[in-house]
Amino acid sequence: MFLDGRSVERSDAEAVRWYMISADQSYPEAQLAMAQNYFIGRGVRKSHEVAERLCRKAADQGLVAAQFMMGKHYALGGPFPQSNEEAVKWYSRAAEQGHEESKRILGIS
Repeated sequence: MFLDGRSVERSDAEAVRWYMISADQSYPEAQLAMAQNYFIGRGVRKSHEVAERLCRKAADQGLVAAQFMMGKHYALGGPFPQSNEEAVKWYSRAAEQGHEESKRILGIS
């Protein structure tokens, strides 16, 4: 709500505070949201290392959006080090859950 300003005054700092509470309790959606904030520096100091750690936690818990993001960042080589092997690993995990874009990238129908 704070991130979008729905029913409350928009506040990146307040949104980050609530996302971190949830991320610290191992909610993968909150971990992914915080990873995205750290990637772009919204409400927090930009940190690709923290972003990768949070995204990986969400992906390891099976969150398909986080798995896709891991694949994408490894495939593109930024902000993670470029690694086709890692990209395929993460795209494959997302594809196994039916993620259509990952299937398309891997050439799976």
